[in-house]
Amino acid sequence: MAFIAHDFSDEHLYDAESLRGVYVRETFTFEVGWKKTITGWMNLRLIGSSDEKVINMSPQCFFDLIPEAGDDAVSGVVYMSASRVEELGFLVAREDVIA
Repeated sequence: MAFIAHDFSDEHLYDAESLRGVYVRETFTFEVGWKKTITGWMNLRLIGSSDEKVINMSPQCFFDLIPEAGDDAVSGVVYMSASRVEELGFLVAREDVIA
């Protein structure tokens, strides 16, 4: 039997039928932490991952990717889909399709 993700918050009321055929990993968001370096570039890390990979981004690329980050902010956390996290270069485990 496939694993079915449930989010019981008021803003995410899911009908089980609407999730059929959706990859389990696409129902989750992943925390990506970022911190500004002394040179002004951004270091991104996948929080909670055993992989210690760090992605270094220029400020222009970073603000194109995460426009909600303030110019004067030095660190933060952004929530991303599995596809977006993989586009950055982080490894996300593969899962089954919700049956």
